[in-house]
Amino acid sequence: MPALRSHAAPFQRAGSIVESLRLFHYSIGSHLARIIGDGQLNPSESFAGTQMTAVWLSANPVWEESVVKSVLRDGARVPLSKQEIIELGQGLVRFEVACGDHICTWQEFVLRSGLDADFARRLEAAGIKRGAEPTEWYAALRPIPRAEWRALSLWDTDSNEWQPVEL
Repeated sequence: MPALRSHAAPFQRAGSIVESLRLFHYSIGSHLARIIGDGQLNPSESFAGTQMTAVWLSANPVWEESVVKSVLRDGARVPLSKQEIIELGQGLVRFEVACGDHICTWQEFVLRSGLDADFARRLEAAGIKRGAEPTEWYAALRPIPRAEWRALSLWDTDSNEWQPVEL
């Protein structure tokens, strides 16, 4: 079996890399009002076999291909394309967040959470199949308050670019 993919060292211990690393949380437009109302990005539900939750982040500034939404079609769960997510989710939202020691790499999350290694490899393989790069995956181990949001952008389907929105 292939080894889990990861950065050589956690970025919070990597010195100058911390200042240059940009991390993003991707969501859908229908969630934006709740996120703004909560005043923070909340962790998602935990994976089976672990109680550790996380706010999922990506170093990819364009789109995180592992963001998977699905629907039931003819009794089967079918993953949506990015375009379908845009249409059904009322657009795409991207939060750029500040780095800190509450954020860890995917590899660290797997180790800290006790997530089954085979399950982690299957998640990686599924992400890669969709075009994602697991070395770009990060996890915030606590909510990310509005004070730690660096920028908010909405996906413009006409220009196919992120457009900044005033925080």
